[in-house]
Amino acid sequence: MNIHLEGELKNIQTMILLTISGTTMLNTIYNDNEDERKHTEYLLQKKYNWYRLCDEFSNVGFLQVIVYGAKGLSGHDCYCILKLNYHRLQTQTDYKTNEPSWMKIFSFTVTDITSILEVIIIDEKKCEEVGRIFMPLLKIQPGKRWYALKDSILKEKARGNNPRILLEMNVAWNLIKGAVRVINPKEPNYLETDEKLDRHVFSRNLTRAKAVTRWIIDTFKIYKTCFEWESTKLNVASLILWLTFCFYAKMWMMPLLFLIPFFWYKPEGYTLIDWKSKLMDEITPENNVDTKNEKEDNKNTSLRQKINSLQEIIQSIQNILGKFASTGESIKNLFNFTVPFVSFLAIFFIVVVSFVMYLIPFNYICMIWAVNKFMKNIFRPNRIRNNEMMDLLSRVPDDETLMECEDLPLSHISDDNEN
Repeated sequence: MNIHLEGELKNIQTMILLTISGTTMLNTIYNDNEDERKHTEYLLQKKYNWYRLCDEFSNVGFLQVIVYGAKGLSGHDCYCILKLNYHRLQTQTDYKTNEPSWMKIFSFTVTDITSILEVIIIDEKKCEEVGRIFMPLLKIQPGKRWYALKDSILKEKARGNNPRILLEMNVAWNLIKGAVRVINPKEPNYLETDEKLDRHVFSRNLTRAKAVTRWIIDTFKIYKTCFEWESTKLNVASLILWLTFCFYAKMWMMPLLFLIPFFWYKPEGYTLIDWKSKLMDEITPENNVDTKNEKEDNKNTSLRQKINSLQEIIQSIQNILGKFASTGESIKNLFNFTVPFVSFLAIFFIVVVSFVMYLIPFNYICMIWAVNKFMKNIFRPNRIRNNEMMDLLSRVPDDETLMECEDLPLSHISDDNEN
């Protein structure tokens, strides 16, 4: 809630985030009838069929999570928290056991299908986090299974004896509503703050930025190779394709050029012929080995001095590097179908734009765009300014988020099969 302050400072707003959560005895698995639950799930799947658009567009889907319990925890008085955007629900505390049995059923209204469900286990007595997992809604597989718990930074396995949690998740969502929501502004996380200055975070972001830079440079190398005649087959093919395209090219075909990265970076599961490997064999890669270790050590020493003397500047650079690396990784993951729904949606929009440009002359499109751009502030003065392409790209996770959402392998525990 954004509340305007009264008095002389009229332009200042106070933002209040209110979360109401709690549990009752009615939402336990003991009070649940399996036949009724399956019938309810069937009705929900039917309710969110792609052609049912009568409901509000903000109601994209429905998520149901059954939290059975956990094993191997490092704490003995734990409860479980489930977060989806600003929705937060939690179980009761199960005392004096590292194998809590919560047996709770939780339901969420999904407003963005690209959101991530957070499951966090807290030790009530020690007031510390025991373990957590991140689960993107698009990757949820219906059914009951164990999930390995990670530590608070989602990089390593949590402390304990093979800590794990038993969940059953089911999600139903409307395809058209989900697609419309993706090209609208993402719900901001007002609780998220910039990372504090940290040498390890700075080094990690710098490495990520270098990787994105290398990716861009390699892309330009491939483009440059088409004109360098280093490979006869590649250059002849490039020349024929370029001349053919120039001869038949129309303005409406221009957006189709954005399909090239999708064909280039698509995984093996989306291709019938492995033409990329054969083509790359024609290109001689350049391997540059850096042997100036002493200069790197001097740079590291200089970097530490700068961090000590110019902390605010270095912190800004750290955050900029992190955002740059995150954006580059999201672009890469869009092209390699890391989130197939968003990648196919981008392909669909590219084809639609090409079709519109085919039907409508380019000069008319420019006129319509200009009128819409000038008149938008008049008819919608309080609108949220956004860029549809960046909104879509924001739904694609970067490599850090993918690493955080990876499942850790579980050790074989014989008593898991009993559940």
